[in-house]
Amino acid sequence: MLFRWLPWALLFILFISSCSGKKASSPVAKLNPSDFLVPVGTRTESRFASFRNDKRFEEMIAFDLRLPDRVIPEFDGSVLVWQSNLVVHRADGQAETIHSMDFHHVDSNSLSILGLQLLNEDGTSLSPIIRNPYPLIALQAPLVPGHSWTFPYKSYAIQEPKTVKISFNYRHRVDQDDLSVQVEAGRFDRCLRIITEAESLEPVQVLCEDGKKSLTLLKNQVSYQCPGVGWVREIWHDRYGLGGKPDPACPVYRFESSVLSIRRP
Repeated sequence: MLFRWLPWALLFILFISSCSGKKASSPVAKLNPSDFLVPVGTRTESRFASFRNDKRFEEMIAFDLRLPDRVIPEFDGSVLVWQSNLVVHRADGQAETIHSMDFHHVDSNSLSILGLQLLNEDGTSLSPIIRNPYPLIALQAPLVPGHSWTFPYKSYAIQEPKTVKISFNYRHRVDQDDLSVQVEAGRFDRCLRIITEAESLEPVQVLCEDGKKSLTLLKNQVSYQCPGVGWVREIWHDRYGLGGKPDPACPVYRFESSVLSIRRP
């Protein structure tokens, strides 16, 4: 059962609640990507919910712990390490837990997600280290409105009745800064709103109201990143279409996540 749900789990693991729009007192433009880290020993709890045409079909709760940095030969140096326990609650009432280590890199210029390793319940290795073919560049300086960056990435897509890993071109853009954001974990200031757009570089098979089609997967995301915390809320939409336009006959998938609690050392 684990590997049946693994693509969904990895999608949300790689990415380790509403915005009031009020201004904070200090300019966010002086921040750099390393300012968005939590201290070693910090524990977070987060919720991920998945919807198909507004009908919830899965929920996940992630329990994450930031461990001391490590030198990992597969990543050519020292990396940030997160230990993650992801509890998957399916629509049929069944649940299972997926354990992993997630590896990130950060410096004054960027924050990137490099890969992960699946673990057994006792913490021993279940898989080798899985290195992303391309890093997911979550943040890139300068962190000011209007700045954007692009990169190739491989991500999971729903190709009904299963999920597959396909290639995308991603574009991140700093849409707003200096925001205050309220989520279950509390209120956070000096936050960024990041807009992400992506299109698959290969067609995806999807079952629509008028039959099965081969279409482009169009991804759109709004995320909020706050200094001293990192991401606190994300909303993804997956749509299918051609020429950058969604096909109204095809399903819309929505994925929402937010941080429920943060415990610092």
